[in-house]
Amino acid sequence: MPYTPTIQNYPSGIVSIASLDSTSYNMILNSMGSHSYLVKKGYLKTESNSQILEGFEVFEYDSNGNQLIYSEKPLIDPKQSQKSLFFKFNKESVVLNGNTSFNMNILPNEKVFLVLYTYTISNGSFLNDKGLLGDGFFNEYRDEL
Repeated sequence: MPYTPTIQNYPSGIVSIASLDSTSYNMILNSMGSHSYLVKKGYLKTESNSQILEGFEVFEYDSNGNQLIYSEKPLIDPKQSQKSLFFKFNKESVVLNGNTSFNMNILPNEKVFLVLYTYTISNGSFLNDKGLLGDGFFNEYRDEL
């Protein structure tokens, strides 16, 4: 289920996020009841090096309900003009399960594209009998969010 947001800035400072392929954010949230998404890597594209160097934070909850915060700051050479990059997360496994959120400081007059490459995980992924869910049923879905 690809979800590539488009960010539009308004003079009043409001930021809106829209999908390029009409997949609504609510569709992704509603799928979280039966699926989670394990993030493999990310792709970040901006208008300037400064925006990439801002980085972002990932907020997750552990099994005890404690909030965990991870800072992600992709590394680039600030003296080169590198406005996009693929990156791996500092944390070994980031799981999008409906309780995961991102915080990103967006600089003025910036456009930011963040693509997350994921694996779809369902309860059936851990069954020994591969039946319906283990026979490649989800292989037709794309892995970009």
